[in-house]
Amino acid sequence: MARFVSVDAKTVIGELNHARERLRLAGAQALIAAVRDAEDSARNTTTWNDRRALDGTRRTIKGITSVDGFSLKGQLSAGGASRFLEFGTKAHGPVKAKRLVFRIGGTLIFAKWVRGITARKFMREARRVGEQTMDHSVDYFFNRAIHGR
Repeated sequence: MARFVSVDAKTVIGELNHARERLRLAGAQALIAAVRDAEDSARNTTTWNDRRALDGTRRTIKGITSVDGFSLKGQLSAGGASRFLEFGTKAHGPVKAKRLVFRIGGTLIFAKWVRGITARKFMREARRVGEQTMDHSVDYFFNRAIHGR
């Protein structure tokens, strides 16, 4: 004997759209948490001590997220001396002049050469922290979206 089940298509479609929106929101929450943790990791690094020349570097570290429908984008950017801190430098001197000239804390410095600095890799560590947060956040927020907890 055949049994018929009646399904209200409008209700099903409405519930599926609601579930899709909850999943989109869960993805956005996971991304925002990951970028925030990566930004905090980069800003709070202890791989270098603040000096006047480096003060601006911490302030330039910014996490940016954009959510457009199901298109989620996150990035971490840093300016100032971050490139030199991240990758290090070799010992170097002037190319065309007799001396390097630069300013540290208002004092003009003249040098025949300067020693390089060791790479600090703080942005790579921040990326690792962000990826780890993303892994945990996806589990957490998606479970909440699916199971309503």
